[in-house]
Amino acid sequence: GRATLAAVPANLRVLVEQTRSAPASVDLVVWPENAIGFSIAANPGLMQQAAAALPPGAHLLLGAPREVDAGDGAAFRNSAFLLDRSGEV
Repeated sequence: GRATLAAVPANLRVLVEQTRSAPASVDLVVWPENAIGFSIAANPGLMQQAAAALPPGAHLLLGAPREVDAGDGAAFRNSAFLLDRSGEV
């Protein structure tokens, strides 16, 4: 099954809690490069849970692996993603 926020590494839970405590005036929250070690495309529900911690109108900029077609199979590239509060990229 898919991961839930309760089952992910402690560092992701800490980032979500810190995001949740951001002032309402914040419009951009930035997480570290490769803050999450899993594919966003494969775990949209988890990213929706994380993005829901954002203040209204804010966005989340984070680094995560992105799967790309390498011709002879899939490869992963470190990428930056900008999410809205609903978890949409």
